[in-house]
Amino acid sequence: IKPLTRSNVDSIVIGETSQRDLYRRFGSPLFHGEREGKTWWYYYADGSGRSANLSLYFDQNGYVEDLNYAVDKESAEPESSSSSKPAKSTAIT
Repeated sequence: IKPLTRSNVDSIVIGETSQRDLYRRFGSPLFHGEREGKTWWYYYADGSGRSANLSLYFDQNGYVEDLNYAVDKESAEPESSSSSKPAKSTAIT
């Protein structure tokens, strides 16, 4: 499983990267849910003086439709953001 870094997130291609690809790359999402018929996944990583989160929305075929990646605390990586949608979430057990 790869870390939640800028370079690993930058390799996600809207319309081409699937849920299966992301599961193989980052493992199970911390949370998942659905909003307006769209599946939502959320990843969070904390370590080395920084934290990062990745929120993804998928189309009906399971491909990334939108994402938001943010790095908090002290980090050498610049922050990035795109449209952010609130979602009903459920923890994966």
